[in-house]
Amino acid sequence: MPTLTGAQLAHALQEPQRAFLTQVLRTLGPERCDALLTATLLCEAQGGMRTTAGTRRTPGGVCLSLVRHHVTPAEHTQLFARTRQRPGPPLTTAALQALVRTVLLGDATVTVTLTGRPALHTIRLQETYALFRLCGKTPASLPTGLPPVPGQTPIPWLVVIALQQWTKVQARLTAQADAQLLIVGHPVLASDGTCVLLAQQCTPLVPQRALQAAQGGA
Repeated sequence: MPTLTGAQLAHALQEPQRAFLTQVLRTLGPERCDALLTATLLCEAQGGMRTTAGTRRTPGGVCLSLVRHHVTPAEHTQLFARTRQRPGPPLTTAALQALVRTVLLGDATVTVTLTGRPALHTIRLQETYALFRLCGKTPASLPTGLPPVPGQTPIPWLVVIALQQWTKVQARLTAQADAQLLIVGHPVLASDGTCVLLAQQCTPLVPQRALQAAQGGA
């Protein structure tokens, strides 16, 4: 039986990070990697694996998740530990204001993505659109090297969604108490300082366990 190579593993998983898979292969050995590849392909054949956000993982993502759960602590450190960097100095309010004044402004197409669940009793229906509010959460961590922003607080958003879009997702929210919405839209800062998101896409996210329960009861 031919020995599994990093290139073969990357090709089978449709995964561009060949160097990392080669490192996994060297750390775990061909036999364990072959078993993980078989488990990955079996998982894909049975419908795949979902992320915490409800989206389907890529085959490489499935294999990576399996690797994380089937390695020893020493192997986990060898594969996933990153070289720690000293945190940079905090970004002061004065430094932030100076950057805003001196950094040149460029053009960009801007979208904002919100994931959350509005309180159904707070929805305001208008003639052609619906309104509700969501509040962002402070991130648990930021990428290494980013300084903390002074006075950082969660940002409340007023979401405006076309009534036709809202009608499509309302039934799912009503039927599934733990369903959420993935909303992508154009951000606008109103004259009174309110952050408004004009929804362009709105997709319901239902936890995998709820989908499995629904399929099992069908």
